[in-house]
Parts: sequence; C-alpha cells; structure tokens
Amino acid sequence: MDDEQRRIAQAREKMAPLQFLTGRFTGTGNSHGTPLTGTLVAEWILSGTALQVRERLHTVDGILDHEDLSIYWYKAADQLLWVQQLTAPGVWSSRPVLVLSNGGVRWYDGPDGPQVILRPEPEDVVSIEVFFPGGHEAAITMRYHRAP
Repeated sequence: MDDEQRRIAQAREKMAPLQFLTGRFTGTGNSHGTPLTGTLVAEWILSGTALQVRERLHTVDGILDHEDLSIYWYKAADQLLWVQQLTAPGVWSSRPVLVLSNGGVRWYDGPDGPQVILRPEPEDVVSIEVFFPGGHEAAITMRYHRAP
C-alpha cells in the first residue's frame, strides 16, 4: 500500500462514525416553534474520504426556510474530524466535530455560537438538534427517516 492509499484508508476509518448519515432522508421538526419539513441527502465524495451533506427545510406552506451544504472530512494534521458549512446567503464556517460516545457527532462554534448534535436512532432515523447560547432546550429539532 502506497502513502496515498494509506492516507485514504486512514481517512475512511476516521470518518466511519458518520456512516449513519449516508443516504436520502425526509423528515419533520420545528425551528423556534415553527413546524418544518425537510430533506437530508448525504453521499461520500473524494474517494470516500469526505461526506457531503445537503439539508433543505421548508415551512408547511412549502416555502424554503433554510438550506445548507456541509462537507465533513478528517484532517490528519490535527487528527480531528472537521465540518465546513455553507448556508444561504453565503455564510461559511469551519468547525471541529466531536464523536459522541453514545453514537452520533456534535459540532459547535465556541461559547457564543450554535451547537449542532446529529444522532442515529433505531429504524434508520437521524435526529438533528441545534442549541443556541443560553438555551437549555433545542431551538431547532428535526427527525429524518430514510427515504425508500
């Protein structure tokens, strides 16, 4: 195995905790009390060393409420998972990703930013919760079911 193949194998191994996100999901939830429907589509890219995740949230009237594109990858230099997220209208951020001991991942933007928790649940369900500083309950919650 050459050096590049070793790096690819290491990245794939470190990215394994994100496997539960792979696929196409549809779901429901709310944002600050407003009911939403959503789609979540995740696929491996770059020889399986990065995960591209696109989420779109709509109001019950079908109006686009939120859209983001996230790329997860393993950065060998600091031995951490990272996420880069782009949201409309052109807001970009890069954050470290922590693997949770009970399954799933968490990322946040420091004490003044939001905290995002993604978890696998039984029966091919993915839950996403977003907490804002000072809040003890999730301001945004979504439950996604794997699409047929």
